[in-house]
Amino acid sequence: DIWKVENINDGRYDYVHQSAEYPAFPQYLTYTWDAPVSFDTVILYSDYAKRQGPTNIVIEVSKNGSTSWIQVASFSTIDWKYNDDTLERYMMKVPLQRNKQGLRVVI
Repeated sequence: DIWKVENINDGRYDYVHQSAEYPAFPQYLTYTWDAPVSFDTVILYSDYAKRQGPTNIVIEVSKNGSTSWIQVASFSTIDWKYNDDTLERYMMKVPLQRNKQGLRVVI
């Protein structure tokens, strides 16, 4: 129960999502909202990040939250610092996205 995908955006850091070992890539984390939102930052948290945190990420958005995904930013060679239970934060600034109902993080 501590690794399930529902934990990914619940505001808690003691129960997290972790993929299976040696996952096939790309992997997708998709967030949708009932009403359009605007944002310019995506924040990713990881512990044991040096060994298992994502290192290449693409940010995509969708106006309706389900189709026509458009890449708005990419982050390669993310340099995590720790390989222990230190909770690290990686802040990704993206061009301002207005009135979007979907965000997809491609790992």
